Amino acid sequence: MNKDCNQQEKKITIKERNTFHQCEIVNITHIKCDSYISTIHQTNSKAITVAKLLKKFEQELSEFSFIRANRSTLVNFAHIQKYSMASKMLELTNGEIIPISRRRLNIFREALKLS
Repeated sequence: MNKDCNQQEKKITIKERNTFHQCEIVNITHIKCDSYISTIHQTNSKAITVAKLLKKFEQELSEFSFIRANRSTLVNFAHIQKYSMASKMLELTNGEIIPISRRRLNIFREALKLS
């Protein structure tokens, strides 16, 4: 898996209520979802909350090295700072700790070997 995968100049348009945001993909660290509400966490600004399923983001961002860590979190592979095999946790560049589900563990191990 190519860590950057041409993220540098790519943007995604996010609709938040009556406002549209242009988010640079390289700045998105992860996306968390609670039911149908997704929160986009970025390195350079506050989080954006939108009514969109995580599955939709996963489809849109899969080509940019985003990987599903668990049922409710999509992670930008370029922002993974540390992976603990013992605790099955990821530490992102912004300091957030993300648990990896048992189902996704092998996918992460394979992705880390390829990087």
